[in-house]
Amino acid sequence: MEQGGDGKTSGKQARDESARAWALKSAGVFGDAVKKRREDIPLTASELADRTRALGYPITRAAISKIENNLRNGKLDLAEVIVLSAALEVPPVAMIYTGLPNTLQDVLPDREVPAWDALRWFTGEANGLPEGWDPLFDLATGDAGALAMRYEYKAPPIYQRPENDEYRLIELCREFTRELHAAYKSTSAASFLHNTDPEWFERFKEVVDAADKRLSKITDQLELLGANLEEEPLQTFDEDEDGEG
Repeated sequence: MEQGGDGKTSGKQARDESARAWALKSAGVFGDAVKKRREDIPLTASELADRTRALGYPITRAAISKIENNLRNGKLDLAEVIVLSAALEVPPVAMIYTGLPNTLQDVLPDREVPAWDALRWFTGEANGLPEGWDPLFDLATGDAGALAMRYEYKAPPIYQRPENDEYRLIELCREFTRELHAAYKSTSAASFLHNTDPEWFERFKEVVDAADKRLSKITDQLELLGANLEEEPLQTFDEDEDGEG
C-alpha cells in the first residue's frame, strides 16, 4: 500500500515538475522575443515602459527586465502579453511562437511541434491541437527506423479534429472578411468603369452581385452561431466637436 502511495506521489510530482518546466520555458520564449524586438527597434527598457504607459497599461522598467530575463517563475499576465506586443508593434502570437515556421516549441507540456503549427492552432486556423511526430515508412524497403516531422500545413492531419461553434465562427469570420474585401474591390472597379467601358461594367456588376449573395449566405450562418454583426459607429472629429459645442 505504501509503495502504491509513493508511486502516486512520484507520478504527481513528475507531472507538476513537467508543468512548471513548460510554464517557465514558455515565459522564457516570450521574454526573449520582447528583448530581441526591443533591441532591434531599438528601445531601452525605460522607453518601452513609457510606451506601455501611453497605451494605458503601465509596465515598469523593472517588470520588463524580469520578463526579459524570465525571473518570475513562469508567471506572465495576458494583459502584459497584449500591451508589450502593441508597444513593440508586433502581433502577440508572433511573440509567443517564435522561430517561424519550423522551430520546435512545446505547445503543451511534453508536446513539441513546429511553431507554425502551434500558431495556426492558437489563431483558430487549425481546428485542433497539432500532434507532433509521426513515424514514416519507406514504402520501398519497409524501413521504419527514422522519424520525420509531419507539418500540419503540408499534410492533412491523421487525427480527428474537434468540430464546435467557436472554430466555425472563426472560420466564417475569415470567409466574411475575404468576401467583403473582394466585393469592395469589384465595386470600386465597377464604379470606375461605369462611364468608360459599359461592357466591363456589366461584367463587374455580375461579380459584385455574386459576392453579395455569398456574403448574405455567410451572414446567415454567422447569425445562427450568435455572432455580433452590429457595426459600432466610429466617432469622428466633427462629432466630437459638436458634442463639445
